Amino acid sequence: MKYWRQAASLIVAANRTRNVANIPQTVYGSTENPSNPGNQQGQKTNANDKGIVRIPLKNDVDYSVLLLQRAQSSTFFAGAEVFPGGAVDDADFSLDWVELFKEAGINSIVDFGKMLTIQGERPLVFTEKRETSSPSTIPSELAFRICAIRETFEEAGVLMLKSFQDVQNNQCTEVTFAKNYQHPSLSESKIDEWRHRVHEDAHQFILLCRSLQCIPDVWSLMEWSDWLTPSTNKKRYDTMFFMCCMKDVPEVKHDAKETVQVKVSLKIFL
Repeated sequence: MKYWRQAASLIVAANRTRNVANIPQTVYGSTENPSNPGNQQGQKTNANDKGIVRIPLKNDVDYSVLLLQRAQSSTFFAGAEVFPGGAVDDADFSLDWVELFKEAGINSIVDFGKMLTIQGERPLVFTEKRETSSPSTIPSELAFRICAIRETFEEAGVLMLKSFQDVQNNQCTEVTFAKNYQHPSLSESKIDEWRHRVHEDAHQFILLCRSLQCIPDVWSLMEWSDWLTPSTNKKRYDTMFFMCCMKDVPEVKHDAKETVQVKVSLKIFL
């Protein structure tokens, strides 16, 4: 009998330079408010003609980390500020992913690079046999990355996908910086619709990827740590944390269900 569920979570760190019009002043600082953490000494910020601002930062830390605030009604760490993530689903191990990756031109373990060939002692979530509703040949290192990307889409609206064309034009064998993910074919209402569908049924994430001719950008996720909820908690998760480094702060929108507020930390050092 298991006393905890398996989960995956994603630490998203991003370069803090972007269009100031899209940045909440209370989070990133204002030249008119010297007491704001983003502008601790009231320095002037330098903006170019495109409105891109480089905010003066204490200790020259030029990245931010995405945090979401859990709803007070949540049964697990209510009101806490957390990284996006959630429980692993059988859909993350589905053989349908094998077919989709093949359609994109990913045909062997070699194409996934070192993430599937790491030697030595590995986290238990990757090595223990998982009971699923159907047979699977998906390595856990891949399935947990898919889970982290799916949950980040559900909770934060960030859709980290690579197009088939990108995969075919660029060799995907090593961990890379995450790009500025853009999906012009998806309107805001469509994104909200898909987030709801994926939240209700994790298998819908495969359908979304296929409809966009994309695959999850598993190459942008680096293993960070495996944490087990202390035994003092009634609900426990064995969670694999990944880290993703983005060149730009992505557009983020909480789901107003599991999470109720987006926060960007200026004080986390990992």
